[in-house]
Amino acid sequence: MAALIRHYHERTSVIALLNAVYARTGLVTYHGPDVIWTFGQKITPHIEKNIMSTFFDGRPIRLRPNENWQHQSKPDLKYPGWRCLREGSATGRLVGGHIRVLANTILAGYGPDFKGAILFLEGTDDVARTHSFITALRLHGVFDSVAGVILGWFEGSELEEKELSRPVSEAFLEEMEDYDFPVLEIGELGHNVENYVLPIGCRATVDATKKRISLDEAPVT
Repeated sequence: MAALIRHYHERTSVIALLNAVYARTGLVTYHGPDVIWTFGQKITPHIEKNIMSTFFDGRPIRLRPNENWQHQSKPDLKYPGWRCLREGSATGRLVGGHIRVLANTILAGYGPDFKGAILFLEGTDDVARTHSFITALRLHGVFDSVAGVILGWFEGSELEEKELSRPVSEAFLEEMEDYDFPVLEIGELGHNVENYVLPIGCRATVDATKKRISLDEAPVT
């Protein structure tokens, strides 16, 4: 069963409600495009098709890299495309969102069930702070439970001192040395970029080896 409860990225704290509603009711909620950075701009055809397919087609969906990807406020920023950070494939219910908010949601006792889940993460903090949130999730046993991880765009993770900077993916894999679940990095999840709709609670498959994501059931029923 689905409920049309979704968030707009300029109100990051609403992500806490998306996971809490799913955790307490089992209703599917929707993490996705925002008013300013998507609907307030010219939407690329790829993202527009994803939005329409998610809410109106009533069937499973396969997600692919957006060939027209660009940062909304830094159009010259280069993006390498989807990257397999750890090979493998996994199927489970989607949960996740902004990593800092998710960590706080867990502390408040409203975190979702991570057992067998596909966890997606994005953020707006520098690498050092993001690393601390990754550690917090690990200490709470989140990564002992999930089946796979999708890493999105981490806005604000670049340092001016380039020699001190490193990607979030490197910090993440450093914390995940004791785990073997698949990890796929994508650019259509996060702040200041166009987002795919990711239905929290929907059954999905992530194939990091083949760089594929599929929603295995209709996101809206």
